[in-house]
Amino acid sequence: MKRRGARTIVIEKSYTDGDYLADYANYYSRCHEEIPRKTDRLHFFECHVTAAQFESILLSGDPEQTKQLSENYLGFTVLKPLPETIVGRTCLATYVEETNSDGHLRHYPIQRTYELSCYGLPLKVSSVAFQEQDAEVAACSTTAIWYVLHASPKRITESEIPSPYDITSKAMTVAFNAGNVKNGSPHRRFPTPGLDLRQIAEYLRWGRYDSFVVGVAPAGEGDEGWIPGGEARLTNDLVLAYLPSKTPLLMVGTLSTRRSSGEPLTTHGLHAITILGYSLDPDRGNSRRYENQVVHWTFERVVNLYIHDDGVGPFAKYTWTRKSQSKTGAKNLTESPWCLKNHLEHGETEERQFDPAYVVVPIRDKVRLNHVGIMEYIELICNWIYLTPSPGMTSDDFARLKAGEWSIKLIEVNDLKRKILTTSTLEGERKIWCKASLPKYLWCVTYSISAPDRSRYIPDWEILFDATALTQAVGLLGFLSHINDDKLNSSMTGLFSQCINSKSLPTAIERHPANNHWKQALNALLAAA
Repeated sequence: MKRRGARTIVIEKSYTDGDYLADYANYYSRCHEEIPRKTDRLHFFECHVTAAQFESILLSGDPEQTKQLSENYLGFTVLKPLPETIVGRTCLATYVEETNSDGHLRHYPIQRTYELSCYGLPLKVSSVAFQEQDAEVAACSTTAIWYVLHASPKRITESEIPSPYDITSKAMTVAFNAGNVKNGSPHRRFPTPGLDLRQIAEYLRWGRYDSFVVGVAPAGEGDEGWIPGGEARLTNDLVLAYLPSKTPLLMVGTLSTRRSSGEPLTTHGLHAITILGYSLDPDRGNSRRYENQVVHWTFERVVNLYIHDDGVGPFAKYTWTRKSQSKTGAKNLTESPWCLKNHLEHGETEERQFDPAYVVVPIRDKVRLNHVGIMEYIELICNWIYLTPSPGMTSDDFARLKAGEWSIKLIEVNDLKRKILTTSTLEGERKIWCKASLPKYLWCVTYSISAPDRSRYIPDWEILFDATALTQAVGLLGFLSHINDDKLNSSMTGLFSQCINSKSLPTAIERHPANNHWKQALNALLAAA
Protein backbone atom coordinates (compact mmCIF):
# COMPACT_ATOMS: atom_id res chain seq x y z
CA MET A 1 0.00 0.00 0.00
CA LYS A 2 2.99 2.29 0.34
CA ARG A 3 3.37 2.49 -3.45
CA ARG A 4 -0.35 3.25 -3.72
CA GLY A 5 0.14 6.27 -1.45
CA ALA A 6 -1.31 5.06 1.87
CA ARG A 7 -0.40 7.42 4.74
CA THR A 8 -2.77 6.29 7.50
CA ILE A 9 -3.80 2.87 8.86
CA VAL A 10 -6.83 2.57 11.15
CA ILE A 11 -7.07 -0.71 13.11
CA GLU A 12 -10.57 -2.04 13.77
CA LYS A 13 -10.26 -4.51 16.65
CA SER A 14 -12.45 -7.57 17.30
CA TYR A 15 -14.02 -7.53 13.85
CA THR A 16 -16.36 -10.39 12.87
CA ASP A 17 -15.54 -11.38 9.28
CA GLY A 18 -18.18 -13.51 7.57
CA ASP A 19 -15.82 -15.65 5.49
CA TYR A 20 -13.51 -16.42 8.40
CA LEU A 21 -16.49 -17.06 10.71
CA ALA A 22 -17.87 -19.70 8.31
CA ASP A 23 -14.48 -21.41 8.10
CA TYR A 24 -14.09 -21.12 11.88
CA ALA A 25 -17.48 -22.70 12.59
CA ASN A 26 -16.90 -25.60 10.19
CA TYR A 27 -13.23 -26.31 10.86
CA TYR A 28 -11.11 -24.20 13.22
CA SER A 29 -13.53 -24.41 16.17
CA ARG A 30 -13.03 -28.19 16.32
CA CYS A 31 -9.32 -27.93 17.16
CA HIS A 32 -8.25 -28.80 20.71
CA GLU A 33 -6.13 -25.67 20.80
CA GLU A 34 -8.34 -22.62 21.21
CA ILE A 35 -8.33 -20.44 18.11
CA PRO A 36 -9.93 -16.98 18.37
CA ARG A 37 -13.22 -16.40 16.58
CA LYS A 38 -12.76 -12.72 15.81
CA THR A 39 -10.30 -10.90 13.59
CA ASP A 40 -8.75 -7.47 13.23
CA ARG A 41 -9.37 -5.29 10.18
CA LEU A 42 -6.92 -2.69 8.85
CA HIS A 43 -8.22 0.31 6.90
CA PHE A 44 -5.94 2.31 4.60
CA PHE A 45 -6.29 6.00 3.79
CA GLU A 46 -4.38 8.17 1.34
CA CYS A 47 -4.55 11.23 3.61
CA HIS A 48 -2.69 11.71 6.90
CA VAL A 49 -4.97 11.49 9.96
CA THR A 50 -3.93 11.19 13.61
CA ALA A 51 -5.82 8.99 16.10
CA ALA A 52 -7.19 12.10 17.82
CA GLN A 53 -8.37 13.60 14.51
CA PHE A 54 -10.05 10.36 13.47
CA GLU A 55 -11.90 10.09 16.79
CA SER A 56 -12.95 13.74 16.51
CA ILE A 57 -14.41 13.15 13.03
CA LEU A 58 -16.37 10.13 14.29
CA LEU A 59 -17.78 12.01 17.30
CA SER A 60 -18.59 15.24 15.46
CA GLY A 61 -20.10 13.57 12.38
CA ASP A 62 -18.91 16.55 10.30
CA PRO A 63 -20.11 15.79 6.71
CA GLU A 64 -17.19 17.55 5.01
CA GLN A 65 -14.54 15.72 7.01
CA THR A 66 -16.39 12.42 6.61
CA LYS A 67 -16.52 12.98 2.84
CA GLN A 68 -12.79 13.72 2.75
CA LEU A 69 -12.00 10.48 4.55
CA SER A 70 -14.26 8.53 2.21
CA GLU A 71 -12.63 10.03 -0.88
CA ASN A 72 -9.18 9.08 0.44
CA TYR A 73 -10.12 5.50 1.29
CA LEU A 74 -7.86 2.84 -0.30
CA GLY A 75 -9.41 -0.33 1.11
CA PHE A 76 -8.97 -2.86 3.89
CA THR A 77 -7.43 -6.17 4.85
CA VAL A 78 -8.65 -8.65 7.47
CA LEU A 79 -6.02 -10.27 9.72
CA LYS A 80 -7.00 -13.80 10.76
CA PRO A 81 -5.81 -15.12 14.16
CA LEU A 82 -3.96 -18.11 12.67
CA PRO A 83 -0.33 -19.13 13.27
CA GLU A 84 0.93 -18.36 9.74
CA THR A 85 -1.64 -17.66 7.02
CA ILE A 86 -3.08 -14.47 8.48
CA VAL A 87 -4.19 -12.50 5.39
CA GLY A 88 -7.97 -12.77 5.18
CA ARG A 89 -10.48 -10.95 3.00
CA THR A 90 -8.68 -8.00 1.44
CA CYS A 91 -10.14 -5.32 -0.86
CA LEU A 92 -7.60 -2.74 -2.05
CA ALA A 93 -7.95 -0.02 -4.65
CA THR A 94 -6.02 -0.65 -7.87
CA TYR A 95 -3.64 1.78 -9.48
CA VAL A 96 -5.41 4.27 -11.72
CA GLU A 97 -5.67 3.13 -15.34
CA GLU A 98 -2.75 5.15 -16.56
CA THR A 99 0.58 4.47 -18.21
CA ASN A 100 2.97 2.69 -15.86
CA SER A 101 6.73 3.22 -15.59
CA ASP A 102 7.31 1.04 -18.69
CA GLY A 103 4.97 3.13 -20.84
CA HIS A 104 2.26 0.45 -20.85
CA LEU A 105 -1.37 1.34 -20.19
CA ARG A 106 -2.96 -0.66 -17.36
CA HIS A 107 -6.48 -2.07 -17.78
CA TYR A 108 -8.56 -3.32 -14.83
CA PRO A 109 -11.89 -4.14 -16.54
CA ILE A 110 -13.20 -6.26 -13.64
CA GLN A 111 -14.03 -4.66 -10.30
CA ARG A 112 -16.82 -4.86 -7.72
CA THR A 113 -17.88 -2.02 -5.41
CA TYR A 114 -17.62 -3.04 -1.75
CA GLU A 115 -19.58 -0.93 0.73
CA LEU A 116 -18.64 -1.16 4.39
CA SER A 117 -18.51 0.68 7.70
CA CYS A 118 -15.54 1.50 9.92
CA TYR A 119 -16.80 2.40 13.42
CA GLY A 120 -19.96 3.71 11.75
CA LEU A 121 -18.09 5.68 9.07
CA PRO A 122 -19.56 4.72 5.65
CA LEU A 123 -16.85 3.74 3.16
CA LYS A 124 -16.58 2.03 -0.21
CA VAL A 125 -13.83 0.73 -2.47
CA SER A 126 -13.75 -0.69 -6.01
CA SER A 127 -11.69 -3.86 -6.15
CA VAL A 128 -11.84 -7.66 -6.31
CA ALA A 129 -11.54 -9.42 -2.95
CA PHE A 130 -8.35 -11.33 -2.20
CA GLN A 131 -7.22 -13.65 0.57
CA GLU A 132 -4.33 -15.97 1.29
CA GLN A 133 -4.76 -19.73 1.08
CA ASP A 134 -4.47 -21.43 4.48
CA ALA A 135 -3.74 -25.00 3.26
CA GLU A 136 -6.42 -26.18 5.71
CA VAL A 137 -9.85 -25.39 4.25
CA ALA A 138 -8.52 -23.74 1.08
CA ALA A 139 -5.58 -24.43 -1.23
CA CYS A 140 -4.69 -22.16 -4.18
CA SER A 141 -7.41 -23.71 -6.38
CA THR A 142 -10.16 -22.91 -3.86
CA THR A 143 -9.01 -19.31 -3.40
CA ALA A 144 -8.77 -18.90 -7.20
CA ILE A 145 -12.43 -19.98 -7.49
CA TRP A 146 -13.31 -17.57 -4.66
CA TYR A 147 -11.62 -14.74 -6.60
CA VAL A 148 -13.61 -15.68 -9.73
CA LEU A 149 -16.89 -15.44 -7.81
CA HIS A 150 -15.96 -12.04 -6.38
CA ALA A 151 -15.01 -10.90 -9.89
CA SER A 152 -18.53 -11.56 -11.15
CA PRO A 153 -20.63 -8.71 -9.69
CA LYS A 154 -23.41 -9.05 -12.29
CA ARG A 155 -23.88 -12.77 -11.68
CA ILE A 156 -23.63 -13.21 -7.94
CA THR A 157 -24.08 -10.80 -5.05
CA GLU A 158 -21.45 -10.49 -2.35
CA SER A 159 -23.73 -12.12 0.25
CA GLU A 160 -24.25 -15.16 -2.03
CA ILE A 161 -20.54 -15.95 -2.38
CA PRO A 162 -19.73 -19.09 -0.37
CA SER A 163 -16.84 -19.29 2.07
CA PRO A 164 -13.63 -21.15 1.12
CA TYR A 165 -14.71 -24.10 3.32
CA ASP A 166 -18.01 -24.40 1.42
CA ILE A 167 -16.25 -24.18 -1.98
CA THR A 168 -13.78 -26.94 -1.12
CA SER A 169 -16.46 -29.12 0.46
CA LYS A 170 -18.72 -29.00 -2.61
CA ALA A 171 -15.92 -29.32 -5.17
CA MET A 172 -14.63 -32.43 -3.40
CA THR A 173 -17.89 -34.23 -4.16
CA VAL A 174 -16.63 -34.52 -7.75
CA ALA A 175 -14.45 -37.61 -8.23
CA PHE A 176 -10.81 -36.53 -8.34
CA ASN A 177 -8.25 -37.66 -10.90
CA ALA A 178 -6.42 -40.60 -9.32
CA GLY A 179 -3.33 -39.70 -11.36
CA ASN A 180 -2.90 -36.59 -9.20
CA VAL A 181 -2.50 -38.57 -5.96
CA LYS A 182 1.12 -38.67 -4.84
CA ASN A 183 2.69 -41.68 -3.13
CA GLY A 184 2.66 -41.30 0.65
CA SER A 185 0.47 -38.18 0.51
CA PRO A 186 -3.14 -38.64 1.74
CA HIS A 187 -5.93 -37.26 -0.44
CA ARG A 188 -8.89 -36.14 1.67
CA ARG A 189 -11.34 -33.27 1.99
CA PHE A 190 -9.74 -31.49 4.96
CA PRO A 191 -6.99 -30.52 5.41
CA THR A 192 -7.37 -30.02 1.68
CA PRO A 193 -4.63 -31.13 -0.74
CA GLY A 194 -6.18 -28.88 -3.41
CA LEU A 195 -8.60 -29.35 -6.29
CA ASP A 196 -7.72 -30.79 -9.68
CA LEU A 197 -8.72 -29.25 -13.02
CA ARG A 198 -11.88 -31.34 -13.34
CA GLN A 199 -13.10 -30.35 -9.88
CA ILE A 200 -12.45 -26.65 -10.60
CA ALA A 201 -14.35 -26.74 -13.89
CA GLU A 202 -17.25 -28.76 -12.45
CA TYR A 203 -17.61 -26.44 -9.45
CA LEU A 204 -17.87 -23.41 -11.73
CA ARG A 205 -20.54 -25.20 -13.77
CA TRP A 206 -22.61 -25.46 -10.59
CA GLY A 207 -22.02 -21.84 -9.73
CA ARG A 208 -24.08 -20.20 -12.51
CA TYR A 209 -21.47 -20.74 -15.19
CA ASP A 210 -20.81 -23.12 -18.05
CA SER A 211 -17.03 -23.17 -17.96
CA PHE A 212 -14.75 -24.49 -20.66
CA VAL A 213 -11.05 -25.35 -20.49
CA VAL A 214 -8.40 -24.30 -23.02
CA GLY A 215 -4.96 -25.89 -23.12
CA VAL A 216 -2.19 -23.28 -23.47
CA ALA A 217 0.89 -25.35 -22.58
CA PRO A 218 3.75 -25.05 -25.09
CA ALA A 219 3.88 -27.84 -27.66
CA GLY A 220 7.09 -29.07 -29.21
CA GLU A 221 7.98 -28.34 -32.83
CA GLY A 222 6.34 -30.90 -35.06
CA ASP A 223 3.45 -31.44 -32.65
CA GLU A 224 -0.05 -30.79 -33.95
CA GLY A 225 -1.00 -27.14 -33.48
CA TRP A 226 2.56 -26.03 -32.67
CA ILE A 227 2.95 -22.22 -32.67
CA PRO A 228 6.14 -20.45 -31.53
CA GLY A 229 5.14 -18.51 -28.41
CA GLY A 230 1.72 -20.16 -28.51
CA GLU A 231 1.32 -20.19 -24.71
CA ALA A 232 1.44 -16.37 -24.62
CA ARG A 233 -0.65 -15.87 -27.75
CA LEU A 234 -3.39 -18.29 -26.72
CA THR A 235 -3.60 -16.80 -23.22
CA ASN A 236 -3.57 -13.17 -24.38
CA ASP A 237 -6.21 -13.95 -26.99
CA LEU A 238 -8.53 -15.21 -24.22
CA VAL A 239 -7.67 -12.23 -21.97
CA LEU A 240 -8.73 -9.61 -24.52
CA ALA A 241 -11.75 -11.63 -25.66
CA TYR A 242 -13.30 -12.21 -22.22
CA LEU A 243 -12.00 -9.74 -19.62
CA PRO A 244 -13.74 -6.70 -21.21
CA SER A 245 -17.07 -8.49 -20.60
CA LYS A 246 -16.10 -8.81 -16.90
CA THR A 247 -15.38 -12.52 -17.27
CA PRO A 248 -12.34 -13.46 -15.12
CA LEU A 249 -10.00 -16.25 -16.19
CA LEU A 250 -8.70 -18.97 -13.89
CA MET A 251 -5.28 -20.30 -14.95
CA VAL A 252 -3.54 -23.50 -13.86
CA GLY A 253 0.16 -24.07 -14.42
CA THR A 254 3.49 -25.00 -12.86
CA LEU A 255 4.97 -22.69 -10.22
CA SER A 256 8.72 -22.27 -9.63
CA THR A 257 10.41 -19.85 -7.23
CA ARG A 258 13.82 -18.57 -6.15
CA ARG A 259 15.07 -16.14 -3.51
CA SER A 260 17.64 -14.35 -5.68
CA SER A 261 18.40 -14.04 -9.39
CA GLY A 262 21.54 -16.18 -9.05
CA GLU A 263 19.80 -19.17 -7.50
CA PRO A 264 18.29 -22.08 -9.47
CA LEU A 265 14.52 -22.27 -9.65
CA THR A 266 12.69 -24.64 -7.29
CA THR A 267 9.58 -26.24 -8.83
CA HIS A 268 6.56 -26.57 -6.53
CA GLY A 269 4.07 -28.29 -8.84
CA LEU A 270 0.69 -27.10 -10.05
CA HIS A 271 -0.67 -23.73 -8.94
CA ALA A 272 -3.92 -21.83 -9.67
CA ILE A 273 -4.24 -18.07 -10.17
CA THR A 274 -6.94 -15.68 -11.43
CA ILE A 275 -6.37 -13.15 -14.24
CA LEU A 276 -8.16 -9.81 -13.68
CA GLY A 277 -6.27 -7.24 -15.75
CA TYR A 278 -3.60 -6.58 -18.36
CA SER A 279 -1.40 -3.90 -19.91
CA LEU A 280 -0.62 -3.20 -23.57
CA ASP A 281 2.62 -2.03 -25.13
CA PRO A 282 1.81 0.46 -27.93
CA ASP A 283 5.23 -0.13 -29.51
CA ARG A 284 5.15 -3.92 -29.47
CA GLY A 285 4.75 -5.73 -32.78
CA ASN A 286 1.24 -7.06 -33.32
CA SER A 287 1.52 -9.00 -36.56
CA ARG A 288 0.53 -12.60 -37.04
CA ARG A 289 1.10 -14.29 -40.40
CA TYR A 290 -1.90 -16.09 -41.80
CA GLU A 291 -1.18 -17.98 -45.01
CA ASN A 292 -0.10 -15.29 -47.53
CA GLN A 293 -0.92 -12.16 -45.50
CA VAL A 294 -0.03 -10.52 -42.19
CA VAL A 295 -3.01 -9.86 -39.89
CA HIS A 296 -2.61 -7.47 -36.97
CA TRP A 297 -4.32 -8.36 -33.67
CA THR A 298 -4.40 -6.22 -30.51
CA PHE A 299 -3.84 -9.21 -28.21
CA GLU A 300 -0.29 -9.48 -29.58
CA ARG A 301 0.48 -6.25 -27.66
CA VAL A 302 -0.27 -7.68 -24.20
CA VAL A 303 2.91 -7.64 -22.09
CA ASN A 304 1.72 -7.82 -18.46
CA LEU A 305 -1.12 -9.61 -16.71
CA TYR A 306 -2.55 -8.45 -13.35
CA ILE A 307 -3.26 -11.51 -11.30
CA HIS A 308 -4.66 -12.50 -7.91
CA ASP A 309 -1.98 -14.92 -6.71
CA ASP A 310 -2.42 -16.04 -3.10
CA GLY A 311 1.33 -16.33 -2.76
CA VAL A 312 2.00 -12.73 -3.81
CA GLY A 313 -1.04 -10.52 -3.36
CA PRO A 314 -3.91 -8.85 -5.22
CA PHE A 315 -3.41 -7.56 -8.79
CA ALA A 316 0.20 -8.79 -8.82
CA LYS A 317 2.03 -7.88 -12.02
CA TYR A 318 3.24 -10.86 -14.03
CA THR A 319 5.29 -10.18 -17.17
CA TRP A 320 5.57 -12.40 -20.23
CA THR A 321 9.23 -13.45 -20.45
CA ARG A 322 11.18 -15.79 -22.72
CA LYS A 323 12.54 -18.84 -20.92
CA SER A 324 16.23 -19.62 -21.22
CA GLN A 325 17.07 -21.15 -24.60
CA SER A 326 19.79 -23.37 -23.11
CA LYS A 327 17.44 -24.79 -20.47
CA THR A 328 14.49 -25.43 -22.80
CA GLY A 329 16.42 -26.99 -25.65
CA ALA A 330 14.95 -24.58 -28.20
CA LYS A 331 16.85 -24.16 -31.47
CA ASN A 332 16.85 -20.38 -31.07
CA LEU A 333 15.44 -17.75 -28.73
CA THR A 334 12.38 -17.08 -30.92
CA GLU A 335 11.32 -20.71 -30.45
CA SER A 336 11.92 -20.74 -26.70
CA PRO A 337 8.66 -21.00 -24.68
CA TRP A 338 7.22 -18.04 -22.80
CA CYS A 339 6.44 -17.96 -19.10
CA LEU A 340 4.94 -15.43 -16.68
CA LYS A 341 7.30 -13.90 -14.12
CA ASN A 342 6.71 -11.89 -10.98
CA HIS A 343 10.15 -10.30 -10.67
CA LEU A 344 12.19 -9.38 -7.63
CA GLU A 345 11.46 -5.66 -7.29
CA HIS A 346 10.19 -3.11 -4.76
CA GLY A 347 11.43 -5.23 -1.85
CA GLU A 348 9.83 -8.56 -2.84
CA THR A 349 11.71 -11.50 -1.32
CA GLU A 350 10.85 -14.12 -3.93
CA GLU A 351 10.82 -14.34 -7.72
CA ARG A 352 8.02 -16.49 -9.10
CA GLN A 353 7.89 -18.14 -12.50
CA PHE A 354 4.57 -19.48 -13.75
CA ASP A 355 4.38 -21.85 -16.73
CA PRO A 356 0.78 -21.81 -17.98
CA ALA A 357 -0.92 -25.08 -18.87
CA TYR A 358 -4.71 -24.51 -18.82
CA VAL A 359 -7.13 -21.59 -18.75
CA VAL A 360 -10.62 -22.12 -17.33
CA VAL A 361 -13.17 -19.67 -18.80
CA PRO A 362 -16.39 -19.36 -16.76
CA ILE A 363 -19.10 -18.12 -19.13
CA ARG A 364 -22.88 -18.08 -19.24
CA ASP A 365 -24.42 -21.09 -20.98
CA LYS A 366 -26.19 -18.68 -23.35
CA VAL A 367 -22.85 -17.91 -25.01
CA ARG A 368 -22.55 -20.65 -27.63
CA LEU A 369 -20.64 -19.14 -30.53
CA ASN A 370 -16.91 -19.39 -29.91
CA HIS A 371 -14.72 -16.41 -30.76
CA VAL A 372 -12.07 -18.68 -32.30
CA GLY A 373 -14.32 -19.49 -35.25
CA ILE A 374 -14.99 -15.79 -35.86
CA MET A 375 -11.26 -15.00 -35.70
CA GLU A 376 -10.56 -17.78 -38.17
CA TYR A 377 -13.03 -16.40 -40.67
CA ILE A 378 -11.78 -12.81 -40.22
CA GLU A 379 -8.26 -14.03 -41.03
CA LEU A 380 -9.55 -15.92 -44.06
CA ILE A 381 -11.29 -12.76 -45.28
CA CYS A 382 -8.15 -10.67 -44.65
CA ASN A 383 -6.11 -13.16 -46.65
CA TRP A 384 -8.35 -12.25 -49.57
CA ILE A 385 -9.16 -8.54 -49.22
CA TYR A 386 -5.51 -7.62 -48.57
CA LEU A 387 -4.55 -8.90 -52.06
CA THR A 388 -6.12 -6.24 -54.30
CA PRO A 389 -7.62 -2.80 -53.54
CA SER A 390 -11.26 -2.26 -54.41
CA PRO A 391 -12.03 -0.06 -57.45
CA GLY A 392 -11.34 3.59 -56.64
CA MET A 393 -9.27 2.90 -53.51
CA THR A 394 -6.00 4.83 -53.41
CA SER A 395 -2.70 3.11 -52.69
CA ASP A 396 -2.38 5.12 -49.43
CA ASP A 397 -5.80 4.01 -48.23
CA PHE A 398 -5.02 0.42 -49.18
CA ALA A 399 -1.75 0.56 -47.20
CA ARG A 400 -3.68 1.95 -44.19
CA LEU A 401 -6.21 -0.83 -44.56
CA LYS A 402 -3.55 -3.56 -44.49
CA ALA A 403 -1.91 -1.99 -41.43
CA GLY A 404 -5.22 -1.94 -39.55
CA GLU A 405 -5.55 -3.68 -36.20
CA TRP A 406 -8.22 -6.20 -35.26
CA SER A 407 -9.55 -7.13 -31.82
CA ILE A 408 -12.46 -9.23 -30.62
CA LYS A 409 -14.33 -9.11 -27.33
CA LEU A 410 -17.53 -10.38 -25.74
CA ILE A 411 -20.01 -7.63 -24.80
CA GLU A 412 -23.54 -7.38 -23.37
CA VAL A 413 -26.34 -5.70 -25.27
CA ASN A 414 -26.91 -3.01 -22.62
CA ASP A 415 -23.24 -2.01 -22.79
CA LEU A 416 -23.46 -1.84 -26.60
CA LYS A 417 -26.54 0.39 -26.59
CA ARG A 418 -25.05 2.59 -23.87
CA LYS A 419 -21.94 3.05 -26.01
CA ILE A 420 -23.99 3.92 -29.09
CA LEU A 421 -25.94 6.54 -27.11
CA THR A 422 -22.79 8.18 -25.73
CA THR A 423 -20.41 7.96 -28.73
CA SER A 424 -20.59 10.99 -31.02
CA THR A 425 -19.28 9.09 -34.07
CA LEU A 426 -22.24 6.68 -33.80
CA GLU A 427 -24.97 9.31 -33.66
CA GLY A 428 -26.39 8.16 -36.99
CA GLU A 429 -26.70 4.57 -35.74
CA ARG A 430 -28.77 5.31 -32.62
CA LYS A 431 -32.26 5.07 -34.08
CA ILE A 432 -31.54 1.73 -35.75
CA TRP A 433 -29.57 -0.05 -33.04
CA CYS A 434 -31.10 1.26 -29.83
CA LYS A 435 -34.60 0.18 -30.89
CA ALA A 436 -33.46 -3.13 -32.35
CA SER A 437 -34.14 -6.47 -30.69
CA LEU A 438 -30.70 -7.89 -29.99
CA PRO A 439 -29.28 -10.91 -28.13
CA LYS A 440 -28.01 -10.43 -24.59
CA TYR A 441 -24.44 -11.40 -25.53
CA LEU A 442 -22.58 -10.31 -28.66
CA TRP A 443 -19.12 -10.70 -30.13
CA CYS A 444 -17.73 -7.35 -31.21
CA VAL A 445 -14.92 -7.45 -33.77
CA THR A 446 -13.17 -4.07 -33.81
CA TYR A 447 -11.12 -2.86 -36.76
CA SER A 448 -8.94 0.22 -36.33
CA ILE A 449 -6.84 1.93 -39.00
CA SER A 450 -6.34 5.39 -37.50
CA ALA A 451 -5.67 4.98 -33.77
CA PRO A 452 -2.74 7.25 -32.79
CA ASP A 453 -2.30 5.40 -29.49
CA ARG A 454 -2.29 1.63 -29.97
CA SER A 455 -2.51 1.01 -26.22
CA ARG A 456 -6.17 2.11 -26.34
CA TYR A 457 -9.10 0.85 -28.36
CA ILE A 458 -10.07 3.50 -30.92
CA PRO A 459 -12.34 1.68 -33.40
CA ASP A 460 -13.10 2.69 -36.96
CA TRP A 461 -15.33 -0.24 -37.85
CA GLU A 462 -17.11 -2.75 -35.62
CA ILE A 463 -18.66 -6.01 -36.80
CA LEU A 464 -21.27 -7.50 -34.45
CA PHE A 465 -22.12 -11.18 -34.05
CA ASP A 466 -24.80 -12.98 -32.06
CA ALA A 467 -22.85 -14.87 -29.38
CA THR A 468 -25.96 -16.92 -28.58
CA ALA A 469 -26.29 -18.21 -32.16
CA LEU A 470 -26.04 -21.86 -33.12
CA THR A 471 -22.53 -23.05 -33.87
CA GLN A 472 -23.64 -24.07 -37.37
CA ALA A 473 -24.62 -20.47 -38.13
CA VAL A 474 -22.37 -17.44 -38.37
CA GLY A 475 -24.49 -15.08 -36.23
CA LEU A 476 -23.58 -11.92 -38.16
CA LEU A 477 -25.76 -8.99 -37.03
CA GLY A 478 -24.29 -5.90 -38.69
CA PHE A 479 -21.67 -3.17 -38.84
CA LEU A 480 -20.99 0.02 -36.92
CA SER A 481 -18.89 2.64 -38.67
CA HIS A 482 -17.05 5.40 -36.80
CA ILE A 483 -15.51 6.77 -40.01
CA ASN A 484 -16.75 10.11 -41.33
CA ASP A 485 -14.92 9.56 -44.63
CA ASP A 486 -17.66 8.32 -47.00
CA LYS A 487 -15.11 7.40 -49.67
CA LEU A 488 -13.10 5.20 -47.31
CA ASN A 489 -16.31 3.70 -45.93
CA SER A 490 -17.44 2.84 -49.43
CA SER A 491 -14.06 1.36 -50.31
CA MET A 492 -14.05 -0.89 -47.24
CA THR A 493 -17.62 -2.03 -47.94
CA GLY A 494 -16.60 -2.68 -51.53
CA LEU A 495 -13.73 -4.90 -50.45
CA PHE A 496 -16.02 -7.11 -48.37
CA SER A 497 -18.56 -7.26 -51.19
CA GLN A 498 -15.85 -8.06 -53.72
CA CYS A 499 -14.56 -10.82 -51.47
CA ILE A 500 -17.80 -12.65 -50.74
CA ASN A 501 -19.11 -12.47 -54.32
CA SER A 502 -15.86 -13.45 -56.03
CA LYS A 503 -15.94 -16.62 -58.12
CA SER A 504 -12.35 -17.36 -57.14
CA LEU A 505 -12.53 -17.38 -53.35
CA PRO A 506 -9.65 -19.11 -51.59
CA THR A 507 -10.32 -22.82 -51.08
CA ALA A 508 -10.22 -22.39 -47.29
CA ILE A 509 -13.11 -19.91 -47.42
CA GLU A 510 -15.16 -22.00 -49.86
CA ARG A 511 -14.79 -25.03 -47.60
CA HIS A 512 -15.52 -23.14 -44.38
CA PRO A 513 -18.63 -24.75 -42.81
CA ALA A 514 -20.32 -21.37 -42.30
CA ASN A 515 -19.46 -19.93 -45.73
CA ASN A 516 -23.00 -19.89 -47.14
CA HIS A 517 -24.32 -18.23 -43.98
CA TRP A 518 -21.58 -15.61 -44.27
CA LYS A 519 -22.37 -14.87 -47.91
CA GLN A 520 -26.09 -14.48 -47.27
CA ALA A 521 -25.66 -12.37 -44.15
CA LEU A 522 -22.96 -10.10 -45.60
CA ASN A 523 -24.84 -9.57 -48.88
CA ALA A 524 -27.99 -8.56 -47.00
CA LEU A 525 -26.12 -6.17 -44.71
CA LEU A 526 -23.97 -4.63 -47.44
CA ALA A 527 -27.05 -4.08 -49.61
CA ALA A 528 -28.61 -2.09 -46.77
CA ALA A 529 -25.41 -0.10 -46.09
